[in-house]
Amino acid sequence: MDFFSIDDIVVCKIKDGSIILRDESVFDEKISFKIIGTQRSEYSLDEFVIYVPNYILGKVKTGMRVTKHTCKTFIIDPRFEGEYMAFIRSPNVVDVEWKADGAYCDGSCGEFFKWAGPNQENGTFICGPCRQNPWR
Repeated sequence: MDFFSIDDIVVCKIKDGSIILRDESVFDEKISFKIIGTQRSEYSLDEFVIYVPNYILGKVKTGMRVTKHTCKTFIIDPRFEGEYMAFIRSPNVVDVEWKADGAYCDGSCGEFFKWAGPNQENGTFICGPCRQNPWR
C-alpha cells in the first residue's frame, strides 16, 4: 500500500474536471497537488485532502472549501481555511513529485517534526512527549 504524508506533492490524472484512477489510460492532463490533510482508516483506504489553488479551479471541479470542521477532522493547517480542496485516495496518485522530509505527530499535538519518520507498527509517527503523556 502506498504511504503519503501531509506536505507531499502528488501527481493525479484529470479527465473532464474529475480526478481519476491512476490506471485509466484516457485522461486530459496530469496536475500536481499538495496534500494538506489525511485521515487514516483501519477499514478502508486512507483518504487525503489536497489543496486546489485558484489557478487550477477551471481544470478541477470542486466546490468544497476547507472549514474549521475539516481542519480538525483531517489535521489541516488552519492557514488553508477558506481555500478550495478535494479528496483523493491512494489509487488516484500517479506519482510523487516531492516527498516531505519529516512527519506530523499522530498523537494529541499534531506538530510537524523535521526529519522524523514512522515509529509505530501501523506506520504512523508519535512524538516523544505524546508517547510519554498522551493527554497533553
